[in-house]
Amino acid sequence: MQITERTGSSSSYRYGFQGQEKDDEIKGEGNSLNYTFRMHDPRIGRFFAVDPLFKEYPHYTPYSFSGNKVTNHIEREGLEEEAVAVFCGPPGWVYIAAKWVVIGTAAYLTVKAADNVIDNYRNAPELDTEPVTSLPKVQTAQKPKTMAPKKEPTPSPNAKPKPKPVNPPVPPINSGDDDDDKYVYRGGNPGDANLTPRPTKDTEGPKRGLSTFTTATEAKEKSGKKVATKISVIALKAQGLTVDYIGTHASIRPATQKELDDWAATKQKVIDGGESHKNTKKVKAAVRGVE
Repeated sequence: MQITERTGSSSSYRYGFQGQEKDDEIKGEGNSLNYTFRMHDPRIGRFFAVDPLFKEYPHYTPYSFSGNKVTNHIEREGLEEEAVAVFCGPPGWVYIAAKWVVIGTAAYLTVKAADNVIDNYRNAPELDTEPVTSLPKVQTAQKPKTMAPKKEPTPSPNAKPKPKPVNPPVPPINSGDDDDDKYVYRGGNPGDANLTPRPTKDTEGPKRGLSTFTTATEAKEKSGKKVATKISVIALKAQGLTVDYIGTHASIRPATQKELDDWAATKQKVIDGGESHKNTKKVKAAVRGVE
């Protein structure tokens, strides 16, 4: 609010309290200040709109000016208060004096430390060492002598040949691709439940066992699945499982009927997320991909 006969204005200067632009067309001369984010009414010390940062200051009214601290704070463009230093009176003098004491002490200690470093460098004793004019020769390691290949003794004509092993070595599992005619195919993805036989249906009859086929196409057609799991017969046999063929159908079986029954009995357990049977793990180890 303007005080009668105590104010003055100029059309060439558009700024007022705290350097903010005046908007005299709304509420008269000096009664409305345009901050960046809100309009301020200096007659009541309040803003027209809600503080954009009111969620960060729940303890303030959203219309307050400089957090209601008008003696030592200013308003930062209509958002929040900003403290300003007040050096009026003895408290201000004490602050200024203390400030310059701290600055002076820090400067003195810095210069003193630098002088000590320079003095230590100048007073350092010289080392009595001879300059290096040549480097010592480095002995190279001698190459090891190559050993002549050991000659195998010539067998005598009467010597008996070494007997061949009775059991041939088992081929390693997952050692790479096998021949195409040594694969069987199971309809569906290689999940543990799909690689476990069903009770009763897969434990009786001539085709008992985990049902597979000799071609991926037939495995998809018989199962109604879009993909077929490719299983290596060699890897199955290496782990003690057998593959019995009836036409294009191939049954994967363990050594005994009891083991087949025990294997099929875990079907529901595997579906429910339980531990897989050891034969399911063997079949899964023989999987070579999905077609």
